[in-house]
Amino acid sequence: MLISFTLENYRSFKDKHMVICQPNENITKYPNNIYTKDDGEYLKIISIFGHNAAGKSNIIKAIECLKILIMMKNDEIKDRLVELYDPFMYDETMHGKPTFFEVEILSNNQIIRYNISFNNKKIISEYLSILNNEGKEIIILDYKGKKFYYQPQDSQYSKNLVAKLLKDTQLNNANQDVQNILKSIINEGVVKSQVSIASFKLRELIVLKEPAAVLLEKFFSNQLTIINNNFVTMLEIFLVSKHNLIGKIFHKGKELDNNLNILKNNMMKFIKHADLYIQDIYSDEIMIDNDSSMYRFFSQHKLSKKDGSISTINVAFDKVESEGTRRLFGLSEYIFKTIENGGTLIIDEIDIKLHPLVLLYLIKFFNNLEENKNGGQLIFTTHASELLDIAELREDQILFVAKDKNECSSIYPLFIYDTKDISSVSRSYLFGRFGAIPRLPSGYNFGE
Repeated sequence: MLISFTLENYRSFKDKHMVICQPNENITKYPNNIYTKDDGEYLKIISIFGHNAAGKSNIIKAIECLKILIMMKNDEIKDRLVELYDPFMYDETMHGKPTFFEVEILSNNQIIRYNISFNNKKIISEYLSILNNEGKEIIILDYKGKKFYYQPQDSQYSKNLVAKLLKDTQLNNANQDVQNILKSIINEGVVKSQVSIASFKLRELIVLKEPAAVLLEKFFSNQLTIINNNFVTMLEIFLVSKHNLIGKIFHKGKELDNNLNILKNNMMKFIKHADLYIQDIYSDEIMIDNDSSMYRFFSQHKLSKKDGSISTINVAFDKVESEGTRRLFGLSEYIFKTIENGGTLIIDEIDIKLHPLVLLYLIKFFNNLEENKNGGQLIFTTHASELLDIAELREDQILFVAKDKNECSSIYPLFIYDTKDISSVSRSYLFGRFGAIPRLPSGYNFGE
C-alpha cells in the first residue's frame, strides 16, 4: 500500500509536492474508506482532479519513473538516466538540477521509506529506512555523493552476506579502504565513510537480499500496477501471445485451480453488474507457433427465436461489445488482483469509456469493508467532476492539481477549503471555487 509519494523537479512539477494516502485526523466522514492496521490508518482511494495539462498524468509518470529506477540493473543506469531525467522545462535554472522522488509504503506489515535524487548523468543520493516495532525510523542506507551511512545490524542484514561481499572484493583486488569498511561492518555493524561503494546502493542491497530493499522491490514489481491512458481496449492487453492468463482462464477446455477460478468468477460478476445483458464470456485459443498462442474472446447473449423460445448466441467480444465493456473487462483482472493481494492500482484517466455509475460502482467496491478486506488501494486521475458529489469520498481522498502562470503544477487537497455549507462540491468545483479548472474565454465559463 502506498502511504505517500513526493516529487520535485520532474516535468511540470518544479517544487516539491506530495500525495498523502493517510487520513486527516480532523475528518470523520466515511470511516469505512479507511484501512486500519496496528501500525496506522491508510486511505483505500485517492482521487485526483484537474484540468487538461494541469499535471495529473505527470504524477503517474513520476511513479512509473521511480518504478523503473528501482527495478533497473546497475549496468543499465547510465543509459536509463538519460531517458528518465525530465526536469521542469520552463525554468533554465532547473535544468541539470536533480529530480527527487520519495516513496513511503506499507509492505508485509513493514513501513519502508526510500528516496532518490538523480540527473541525466548519475544518481546523486539514495536513502532507505524502515520503521521498527517501537515506531523508530531505522536508517539502513544514506548515500550522498561519496558519503555513506550504512547500518545493516538494525535491518537484520546478514553479516555472512557482508563477509561474502568482502571475499568478492578481495578476489577482485578492490581498494583496501573498501575492504576495511566491509570488515568494520562485520565487527561493528555500522559504517560511516567518505568512500563511494557502488555495491551498497539499492540494487546491490536487493541482490544481497537485504529485507527492506527486497520488500521495496517486491511492492513495485508485484503489488503496484500502473495503467496509463494507452490502455484503451481489451485487444491491446489480451489478444497478444505475451499476455494469455485471462485467455486461459476463460477457455472452456481449461481446468482451473481454486485461485484462478475465484478470479474468473469475480471478473464475471463484476462485468455482469456493469453490463446486465452478458450471460457469459469465453475464449478460443489460436496457436501462433509451438511456444505461443493468442486468444479471441466471445460473449454470450440471449437470443429470441422465431418460435418464441429463448436461446443464446455467441458474438465476437471485440466487435460487438462496447469499448467501455471491453475496457472494464480488461481492468477487472487488475482490480481483483489488487483486492486479493492488498496492492495498489493506479489508473490514469479512469473515466475513459466508462459511465459515471460504473465508476461509482468501482469506487464503492474499493471502499467496501466486506469486498476489500486486505486493503487494496485505488489511485486515479479523472475529469468526472460528478464523482465529487456521488462517490462518497472523504475530503482527504480528493486532491486537485493546478498550474500557475509560470506553468508550475501543484497538488492540494479538498479539505483546505471550508465545505460544510456547500450543497454540491461538483458544482462549486465547476464554478472555480477550488481552482484546477480550465481558463476559458469570457462567456464560456460555467454559470456565465
